[in-house]
Amino acid sequence: MIRQWLLLFLIIFTGANASILAGEEEADSRIHCRLFSDHVYPGLPAILECTIPQEYNKNMRLECTVSDLSGAEIMKEKSVLHQGKNLETISLPDDSKEDVLIQWDISRIDSAKTVAAGTLTLHRPESPVRFHNRLPVVKGKEIFPLGIYLPWPNERDGKIIELQSAEQSLKDLPLLADTGFNLVVVPYPKFYAAKCEKIMELANRLNMLAVCSAEPSLYREIGKKFPNVIAWVGPDEPEINPDKANHTPEKLRKDYEDRKVICNDRPIVMNHSRPVAFGSYAGCRDILMSDPYTFGKVYSDAGRISHFIREMRNQTGNAVPNWVVLQLYKIKDDMYLPSPQQMRCQTFMALMLGADGIFYYSTATPETPGWHLLTDPESAATWKSIKPLFEEVRRRLTLFRNPAIAQSKPDDAIEKAGLLWRVGIAEGKKILTIINYTGREVKYKFRPEGFIPPEKIPPYAVIFMEKPTPKVR
Repeated sequence: MIRQWLLLFLIIFTGANASILAGEEEADSRIHCRLFSDHVYPGLPAILECTIPQEYNKNMRLECTVSDLSGAEIMKEKSVLHQGKNLETISLPDDSKEDVLIQWDISRIDSAKTVAAGTLTLHRPESPVRFHNRLPVVKGKEIFPLGIYLPWPNERDGKIIELQSAEQSLKDLPLLADTGFNLVVVPYPKFYAAKCEKIMELANRLNMLAVCSAEPSLYREIGKKFPNVIAWVGPDEPEINPDKANHTPEKLRKDYEDRKVICNDRPIVMNHSRPVAFGSYAGCRDILMSDPYTFGKVYSDAGRISHFIREMRNQTGNAVPNWVVLQLYKIKDDMYLPSPQQMRCQTFMALMLGADGIFYYSTATPETPGWHLLTDPESAATWKSIKPLFEEVRRRLTLFRNPAIAQSKPDDAIEKAGLLWRVGIAEGKKILTIINYTGREVKYKFRPEGFIPPEKIPPYAVIFMEKPTPKVR
């Protein structure tokens, strides 16, 4: 009882993230834990980052006790920590809606002596949005986001560019929904709010979810009007913003907290174009998004997709929703429009590697005036290919959402040659997926899990091979 009162005293006077000592041994201030976010929405886990100095030559033991604010224990988890940074997932009960305390205790495995401990407060916001298996749940059903960015209403010569206008988006939305997109990213600048509201209304009628890019002061009003909004867009690509001083992780953690004060009912998604930002901007967002644009002068390597998605998982754990934005646009003399085969390749790469949502950018861009994805003759073949591609994606979702039996690794000779492979199970069948992510034919002889794939894989090919799973008698 005395220890509990002492702990409470230290939390109040040293702050929720304080690292404190339990016992007589002196605390090691280099050992500490922090929450990636102290706001966790229904169905999403708490992610605890624990740092152990490299000088410790033995593993440590972590014990986390989750309790309500009165101190009643809800659950307890134990794990082993290694040197360096450790990401620990605390899977809270889905029906947990109240704020909780997470008391962490790190001890030596050989002596069981505590070397650091502390208590963190985790907020459970009231929210109309719920997640399960890292996917949004709508009317009791998990939805895999297949989204597209609508263009920002940019001006030229004092007028909104026609192909980037709300009027154009209103024409596009029914066609986007028919093609299979179930989510739109909607820009919602204050000066254009009335017209953006019409876009949101139509998306809602078409049963499309929305992620909204708006000023925080508009969150509450938009959220009340449109239940299909599942997230807000935070600052975009802060790691390359020219205003570096105001886009540091520290500044944006404060920005995140300020947004939560204004309206706390939906998660915030932040997009990054540099993998180094995936971990450094932890605590600035609830959902991580990245845009490994692939086909252009500077970046001409579809392997960026595998690097980005794997780094997202490595730096944020296996429980945070990771969304990926794929290139579906062109910029003259810089980025070129992907072909139908390249779109299929990059989409299934993202699915195979574990993305929890796939987004395309975009229907129109300010860098390419006069080009429009749905109407330009140059993009006709690629646009026409999206509907059958999404039909195939939905057929294969179970395969890729189920755990893999075996798969290629980044250091494998086969990946270095330009191929990814994965074996999984769906509908009682063992299925091999092979993807050539290069623009050249790859010749490689291998026999994964008893399959005999072709020795020549065409450029940007996605191949599925099936065989029944033997029944266990």
